[in-house]
Amino acid sequence: MSRDILYIGMDESNHGELKSRTGEIIVVTWSYNKRFWDYDKHPNRRDYSVIEKCLNKGVDYIYTILRPELAKKNYSNLPLTAPALIHPLLNLKGISEIKLGLDGRLRSDDKKQLIQILEESNLKVTVANFVKKNGVHFGPELIYLSHLIANQLFRELTMLKIGCDSHYVHFDMSKI
Repeated sequence: MSRDILYIGMDESNHGELKSRTGEIIVVTWSYNKRFWDYDKHPNRRDYSVIEKCLNKGVDYIYTILRPELAKKNYSNLPLTAPALIHPLLNLKGISEIKLGLDGRLRSDDKKQLIQILEESNLKVTVANFVKKNGVHFGPELIYLSHLIANQLFRELTMLKIGCDSHYVHFDMSKI
């Protein structure tokens, strides 16, 4: 497995627009293994056992939480948070290229801006988005995995867990 390409998937819990006290949970998953970037059909029924299997096969993740009032302002919170969440990954040893997949809509100007920001690290960057059609998830497993983790965190997250969780990354809203 080559370590020069880093495959990255992003999704959000889609609960930030609701009257959620938690806010919007944004998850970034990544792997060097191209297998997790292969396009596939994923079931609508969430199988959370997939998370542990993937984490044991070279996938890792981080997440952040946007306050509900900020989450509601955007058509998608992924382009907003992607630069800050992905930036630490750009320093991983040996990568020369990243392939970033976002769940849902992505405006062309947001895509161009994301590519421009990420290419400042002298990496080749590809950004794609995937929209669920007819209720079916079709795309890289990393995006589906981000979806599963975001929803699992939404169901199980507590302030104590956040405080002790090495996967949690504080999102600095003053940099928006």
